[in-house]
Amino acid sequence: MQTNIQILLKENRKKKIDKFIKKYNEEILSLSDQALENENNAKSKLISDILKKDISVRAKLSFLLKQFSLYNDETAFWIKNLIKSRNSVAHGRRVNYNKAIFPVQPFFPLISDGLYPLNFIRILTAKVISDHLKISLYNEKWGDIENELIKSDSQAEKFIQNKKFKKLANLSESEEKLVLGGLNYYLLSKKIKPKNAKNVYDFYLETEIDNENFLSSNVDALVILYETLDQVEIEDKLKTAIINIHKLDCNPHSRFRDMIYFLEFHDFNVPKLESLILNNKIK
Repeated sequence: MQTNIQILLKENRKKKIDKFIKKYNEEILSLSDQALENENNAKSKLISDILKKDISVRAKLSFLLKQFSLYNDETAFWIKNLIKSRNSVAHGRRVNYNKAIFPVQPFFPLISDGLYPLNFIRILTAKVISDHLKISLYNEKWGDIENELIKSDSQAEKFIQNKKFKKLANLSESEEKLVLGGLNYYLLSKKIKPKNAKNVYDFYLETEIDNENFLSSNVDALVILYETLDQVEIEDKLKTAIINIHKLDCNPHSRFRDMIYFLEFHDFNVPKLESLILNNKIK
């Protein structure tokens, strides 16, 4: 399959280069007949030799996904993270953890931020192979994985900046994935700053502060914002949301006491959360 992709890359590159060179030589240099053909061949070889040396692993993977109609913003963001992880392994970078949590992390990890479980990569690989063989064996499993993929942090930033927020019931599928877990990931991984997410959470705290699905999928982000933002109005809403998570018993960390270790492991200090626990507001 790799050979086929390389051939496809070469063919696509040649077609686009030839089209550009021919138009340039005809319209700019006013060449024709044998002079046009000779110049086309010379320039095409020159440009092709330059461009074929600048194809990164990310570009090759993206091109592969495009051949099977699997390339979009979600998979592009995933590929970007996979390449980052691949580079960490290739260069032997080691992550040094200053704290420990349960379950215990690997002693000498090379990857600090895995976007998706390893099984997602297995399904994607199987989907590409099955599509190459023109069989539909993994279509259903890939559909399940595709429903879990989130948009890139740049798309999340655009969503926040547009300020066209809608209630959960009116969100598109991609917007729903962003609001129900995506933003939580970006804040936890520090790809989006808390102050930049204030407006979107202010809206959903007004409309969904009792929504168990919203609260459970954003518990990390809500605590991070509670610890970071000092505006009284939104701080009170965040406090209410955190207490609601306790009342509804929908904390995916089970207990907020356990969550303290998790957030500290990710380099977030949580004195306000500790205060709520000490005052028996939550457990």
